[in-house]
Amino acid sequence: MFGIPESVLTMGTDLVRLAHLMAMAVGLGTMVSTDIMTLRRVERRISSEYCRAIESAHRIMMPAILAAWVTGIVLIAIRTGFDPANFTPKLAAKLTVVSLLTITAVVVKWQVMPIIARAEGVTLMETSLGDKLVLAVCAAMSMSGWSLALLLGASVTFKTADWPTLVALLVTVYMVALATAVYSALALQSRVTMVLRQTEKLAVQ
Repeated sequence: MFGIPESVLTMGTDLVRLAHLMAMAVGLGTMVSTDIMTLRRVERRISSEYCRAIESAHRIMMPAILAAWVTGIVLIAIRTGFDPANFTPKLAAKLTVVSLLTITAVVVKWQVMPIIARAEGVTLMETSLGDKLVLAVCAAMSMSGWSLALLLGASVTFKTADWPTLVALLVTVYMVALATAVYSALALQSRVTMVLRQTEKLAVQ
């Protein structure tokens, strides 16, 4: 292909694929560490250090997404020559997942970061239900997106999977993630309401 010796092309493809998987791993690892840090701080006041940590995590994930796109496009060029007839269901699924990851990253930049900045000095429990839903949904979409991207990039099982299988995988993962996010936000809000009612009763007594 492109007049490049087969051995060189194979080695180059392996290196690009390795870089692609590393970008996925970096993104997923950063997301996991951020989620763990956030869960540990649900009942603690949001500090300036936490805000800076979230900003740093976002600065890591954005280049990871960019690297995923660049290496992914190179792999597409090598494997398909950009001929749509050569696109596999797995490739289409991967493009869908990375596109959703990119959209989520933009939402995080313009919605999540301002919410966290406004909440500095209070706990995540004290934020509004709307803010809780935005935070939870973005976290769920990001976590599921990075996980799916790494899975699709590394899995041999899904390499030859057909459309129905991949659609079922994506829909199931995203629906479970979104349902979990909404449930978590509502449960947290319910807990806050319960605490406030108990506090009011004690104040009356």
